[in-house]
Amino acid sequence: MPLRKLIILSVLVLTSCTYGQTEKTQIKAQADKQNKIPPEERYDHIETFFYQDLKVVTKNAKWGFIDRAGNESIPLKYDYAWSFRSNREYARVQLDGEIFFINKIGEKLDTDSIYALEWQERLDEFNSNPPVSAKEVARIAPIIKKWTDFYKLDFAKARLIEHNDNACIKCPSSIDTDGINYREFEKELDTNKRIDVDYSPNKQWYVDLGIMYEEIEGKRYFIGWDDCQSVYLIDRKRKHQNMIMWNGASGLAEGVFWKSNDLFAVVGYDHDCRFINVFDIANETISYYQIILKEDNAGGYMNGIYLKEKGIITENDTEYDIYIN
Repeated sequence: MPLRKLIILSVLVLTSCTYGQTEKTQIKAQADKQNKIPPEERYDHIETFFYQDLKVVTKNAKWGFIDRAGNESIPLKYDYAWSFRSNREYARVQLDGEIFFINKIGEKLDTDSIYALEWQERLDEFNSNPPVSAKEVARIAPIIKKWTDFYKLDFAKARLIEHNDNACIKCPSSIDTDGINYREFEKELDTNKRIDVDYSPNKQWYVDLGIMYEEIEGKRYFIGWDDCQSVYLIDRKRKHQNMIMWNGASGLAEGVFWKSNDLFAVVGYDHDCRFINVFDIANETISYYQIILKEDNAGGYMNGIYLKEKGIITENDTEYDIYIN
């Protein structure tokens, strides 16, 4: 090759390399400058805690993850992202209507395998608890039969998740002991004719699930309850009430069954299980049982049976649609 052409080619290569290096340097400088801006100023929302050294962030309705140095370890490209967990090196994300799992470097994982793994772990955790005793089955199964028949459940397959043998159910609550959960006894509601609660046989006690309804032209229409359901036990004789259960947004207590004046069960669902909470007032015990479900936990007993028996019209009824429109 002639010397002149060789020199020109060398200059072009050198210029190209220099330009490429300059471009990379500029990009790095821009990234460094960007990272000097506190994450609180860079994003619309930042998760409170780090899990697996990563934290969910959002900007312009896109979700991703940053590391402890503030770098975007997983780009903000998802429509929604759930956080990693302390014991899981994967997170759930949503993109274009699809929900799937990614690892810590953003690679898509096999969703079915992860669901199978999580279910097996849940099953192992459930089976580590003691099974319901034959004595308890004989005592409780008959009184909750309407509910178990509705869902085709077998109470004999339940497991005892928690037991409190020092529960002073008769003790009055107070603002000091219960804090924000305290609710004063409401004298105007002290009647044995309420239709939205469940009374003991002697009417001394009743359980209030927090059902709200509106009465119009002699008919009662269900209007819902708080997202987080509080369940209260009211003692009409002693004039006090205690909060005995609190259900988050995923759970619902959907029925109460009294066996005697001192024994009742609250039944319902939460996430991946049905629960049976047995309250023994005389012996001051509370037993919490679960029956886990692999399928969806959607209910139906509350609207289909419970409210209908109380004469409360729900959205399942045509008449309700006429009322709300």
